[in-house]
Formats: sequence, structure tokens, C-alpha cells
Amino acid sequence: RIAVVGELADMANIGDTGSSAVRPAFVVTALQGIQDFVGSEIAVDHIARDVLGAEDLALVEAADAVIVVTGLTSEDEGESIIGAGDRIDLGLSAERVKLIRDAAAANDRCIVVLEGGSAITMGEWLPDIEALLMAWYPGQMGGHAIADLLFGDANPSGKLPLSFPKSLDQLPPFDNQSLEVTYDYFHGYRYLDRNGSEPEFPFGFGLSYTTFSVVNLRGSQSQAKAGDVVRFSVDVTNTGPVAGAEVVQVYVTYPGSEVERSERELKGFSKVFLEPGATQTVDIEVPVNDLAYYDVAAAAWALEGLEHAVHAGTSSRDLPLSTTLTVSAARPVSVY
Repeated sequence: RIAVVGELADMANIGDTGSSAVRPAFVVTALQGIQDFVGSEIAVDHIARDVLGAEDLALVEAADAVIVVTGLTSEDEGESIIGAGDRIDLGLSAERVKLIRDAAAANDRCIVVLEGGSAITMGEWLPDIEALLMAWYPGQMGGHAIADLLFGDANPSGKLPLSFPKSLDQLPPFDNQSLEVTYDYFHGYRYLDRNGSEPEFPFGFGLSYTTFSVVNLRGSQSQAKAGDVVRFSVDVTNTGPVAGAEVVQVYVTYPGSEVERSERELKGFSKVFLEPGATQTVDIEVPVNDLAYYDVAAAAWALEGLEHAVHAGTSSRDLPLSTTLTVSAARPVSVY
């Protein structure tokens, strides 16, 4: 028996009402996807509220598992003037936080499906739940995709395209009133790295129902010049029990640089699908010109004569493999 909880569980919640609005003929909600998947084999109790009463909590407690579908809607975020505009806070509403915590307190097997368009802070409830699926705004057939992932017919392989901070104080102050604001050079994972902040989930992060090993980083050359393309290779093995996909990511750092640069920067990635026990060599090409910085004084892109550090792994904070690439100085270089 499964309890599916929350107003968003059976809501067509597919995005903003502004320029990104779409009008599909139908939308498969999370609830419909779950019901279609389990059929008559498993009873599904739908509690279509964000405030749980005593009878609701009794249903949640009696279930074998509870799936809480919650997050954000176009009433919480979107285009300004015609929509909700920017969020002032990255957390869920107090009502939706309480929904998660109440459900988790009533049932140890609590899975949260989050819908929304960007990062959500979750420190006050994340330790209480057993699993979390970030569904974003899942689209017309999103309910089927959510069910396939929850019940194991599909193996998660997505990676975060942004960092999820633990709290707002890890980010630049947000000014939603001034007509002009200076936010300086560093943003996203580069800002967190520069300040030594530990995110809730780092850029490039994503879990799977299987496990992988990533070993043996090597470059096609150890020295390079402007115009070269260097191939970095690693060996990836599916060390778990089911087929799945991993995204290998290559980052570059600039030790000894004479200009202000990011702690690390993503320069390439590649996704590989593997059966259990299978191994494959993954190649990622990095154009040397992509290592250039913009020299303001010269009004040109330039390469530093520098031994660059190259790291490989599965997120911006999981980079166990390293090698070096020595690059000859050059100015100007083309980066387009």
C-alpha cells in the first residue's frame, strides 16, 4: 500500500505562465503515473492536501511507503510583471515543509518528489526523508517518467546543472529592488568554491541505482599550444547490480595563475551507458583555447604559460583523478 500525498501530486504543474508556457492536450501527473504503473497490484491512497489531519496521518502511517509530491508552482516563481517573479527565499513554504516533516514522522519510508525550476534549500527536512527525486517541471508525460524512476524501470542518470546551496547566506546578497546591482566575477559553483562553502548538492551531482568506478586518467599529450585539442581518457566500470549511466566530468584549475581565476572550471563531459560489470574507455576532448582568460588591458583572449591541473570525476566536488597539462602562452586567441 502506498500513500501519495500533496496538492501537487495530481496537479498539471509544468512551468511558468509567461513566455515558457505550454498548453498540451493533456498532462500525466505524478499520481496518474504511479497509479498507471502499479495498476491493481498495489493500493494507492491519494491525500490531496498539504495540511494533514489525524485521518490523513493514520493513512500515511499504515502505508508501506509514502510519496510526498511537493515543491514550487508558477505562483511561487516565474517571469516578473506577468507572473510571480523571482523568489526572495529558496526554501519551500512553511506549509509544504510541515507536510514533508509530518509525513516523514508518520512513516519511515518517506520519498519526496520535488517539482520546481531551480535550486531549493532543504536543510530543515532533508535529514528526515529516505529518498529525494528532483523532477523539475516534468512536462506532459512527466508522471510516467517519475513512476518509472521511483519503481526502478528506469535508472536515474541526471546531473545537476547548478549547485543547491545549504542556505541563502552561501550566495551573493539578492537585491530585487535596485535598478543596478554589481555581482562581480564569480557565480554558481565558482562562487561557492571561492568562498569555501559546502553546498547541499554540488554542481554535476546525481545518484544512480548502481555504482561506478572511474580510474586511469590520461591525456593524449602533456604539452599543448593554442589551437590544439587535447583528449583526456578514463576507464569507467559499472560496479553495481543493474545497468546504468554515468557522466564523467573534466575540470581544469590554474595553480600559479597571475590573474584572478575560478578554483575549478568544467571543460568537458561525456555520458556512458554500461551493463553490470562492463568497462568502457571514455574520451573527452578539451580545446586548449577554452583555457584562455580575457585580458582586459589588451582587449583580447589570452593563454597563460602555465602548468594546468586537470581533474576528472563525477561532480565538481568529486574529482579523485588528476593530471597536468602544460600550455604555452599566447595572445590573442580565438575562443569561438
